[in-house]
Amino acid sequence: MNKKFVTEYIEKRSKALSSKEAEELRDKLYNLKKTAIDNLDEYVKKAKSSLEKNGCHVYLAKSNQEAIEELKKIIGDEKYIVKSKSNTINKLKIDEKLKAEIVETDTGDFIAALAGKKDPHPVIPALSLTEKEISKAIKEKLSKDVEPKAEKIVEFVRNYLREKMLSAKVGLTGANVITTQGQIVILENEGNISIISHVPEKHIVVAGIDKIVKDMDEANKVVKAAAVWGTGQDWPNYVNVISGPSKTGDIQNIHIEGAHGAQEVHVILIENDKYEVAKGKYKDKLFCINCGACYDLCPVYNAIGQIPKPSDFERNYKCTLCSNCALNCPVKIDRQSNFRNNRKDFNKLEKIPQANKKMIENVRKYGNPFGEIKDGDTPKELYCC
Repeated sequence: MNKKFVTEYIEKRSKALSSKEAEELRDKLYNLKKTAIDNLDEYVKKAKSSLEKNGCHVYLAKSNQEAIEELKKIIGDEKYIVKSKSNTINKLKIDEKLKAEIVETDTGDFIAALAGKKDPHPVIPALSLTEKEISKAIKEKLSKDVEPKAEKIVEFVRNYLREKMLSAKVGLTGANVITTQGQIVILENEGNISIISHVPEKHIVVAGIDKIVKDMDEANKVVKAAAVWGTGQDWPNYVNVISGPSKTGDIQNIHIEGAHGAQEVHVILIENDKYEVAKGKYKDKLFCINCGACYDLCPVYNAIGQIPKPSDFERNYKCTLCSNCALNCPVKIDRQSNFRNNRKDFNKLEKIPQANKKMIENVRKYGNPFGEIKDGDTPKELYCC
C-alpha cells in the first residue's frame, strides 16, 4: 500500500465527517443493515415486486451459475458489453464464461486488466501500479505511446473508452443499494456508469440480495458512508438512481417506454448462501457496503497486499487481530469475533497451522514458543499473536 495514500485518506475522511457525526452514522447504518438482514426474505420480495411494477425485468438467481445463465439469455448474440466496477460481477468470472467481449469502463479496472495485475482493494484496483507500469502496459497491449503521467493516462483512457461506451447495446453494472420501493442506487466519480446505464439499449444490474434496504433515506446513508469511508469524500461526484427503463408521455400523454435512456432494465439478484448466513453467527458480514475501509488500515494488507479472510483457513491466520478493520468499518462489522469464531471451527476440524503446532510443542517441551535457546543466541523464528 502507498503510505501517502493512507495518510491522505485519513486526513480527507476526518475533514469529510467529524468523529461525532461518524459514530452517529455508524450506529444508524448498523441498525438499518441489521433490520434488512433480519428481514431479508421480506425485503427481497418487496424489492422484486416494486422493481417489476416500475417496468424492470427481475430474476432471482440461487447461485452464481444461475446468474451466468440469466446473463446469457439477456445478452443474446451481442458481441461486446460495456461494464462498470462491480465486485459481485467480478466473482462471476464472466470473461471466461460469456462469448461476448467484456469492456471494463472503470479507469482502474481497465488499467488493471491491461497490466494483468489487479490489486485486491475493492475500490482502487490499480493502486499498486505505477505510472510507468501503466504506460508500458498500454504500449504493449494497445500499441499506443502515452506519457507516464496520471493526467495523460486518464486522457488516453477516456478517449479510448468513450467510443466503445457510446456504441454498445448492453451495459452491465452492479448496484450499491437497492430499495424495497424499487430504486437502484449506483454511486461513482468518473461518469462512466451514467453513460453505460443510459446509452445502451439494455441495462443489466447484478447485485447480491444483501444490497437491499428499506427506502431512499436509508440508501442515502449507505451512499454517504461509501463515499466517506471509501475515498474520504463527503459525497460521490455522481449518484445514479434508476427506477426502470426510460419513458416519455410527451405525445398526447401516451406512455411510451424507451426514450433517450435504456429501453430495458434487467435486474439479477443473487442469493447464494445469504439466507443461510443471515440466520447464523456470521450474519454481520452481510452488512458490508464494499467501501474498502477495512483494507486501508490493515497492517497485513499494507505489508503483503492481501487482506485476511475469516472463513479462509490460510488467510484467517494471517490476521493479527489488531481490530483496525472493525474500528474502521462504517457498519461496525465485528471481524475480530468472526476470525476467532472461525478459528474455533477450524480447531474442531483439527485444522491448525503448522506454526501454531510448533509453538505449542515448544511451550510443552521448553516452556517457551521459540524452542531451545542457548545463552546469547537469538531465536531463528519469532512468533506473536
